[in-house]
Amino acid sequence: MNATPLPPISATWVSAAFTPVAQQTEEQKHLLSLSDTFLSGLSESDEWVVGVPMYNFGIASVLKLWIDLVVRARKTFAYVDGKPQELLTGKKVPFVVATGGCMTPEPKWPPSIMWSHTFVLSLASSV
Repeated sequence: MNATPLPPISATWVSAAFTPVAQQTEEQKHLLSLSDTFLSGLSESDEWVVGVPMYNFGIASVLKLWIDLVVRARKTFAYVDGKPQELLTGKKVPFVVATGGCMTPEPKWPPSIMWSHTFVLSLASSV
């Protein structure tokens, strides 16, 4: 993820992502090209290994940007009967999480601190 600078998601990008492919302008296709490249690699892979540090009890901003680029309606998930359904299934996703503190179950950390740990586990279990 750090090898390629990741642009933040903008309203123009969101609009492009929701425009049917046949109706996308060249500018919209260009905006989505990095996301499409990532999605192609993800769909062709059997396993993804994600190494992520936790900064100040949160995930690294580059991971959040990557998530924003790859979690796309009709590409990685779809709504079926009003419920989200994963479209990239059967993938192994080990997460290697580095923290500077002790993140064991004891002492009981408050949810305000443990949210990032829960977030990473939820992301891994949904693939």
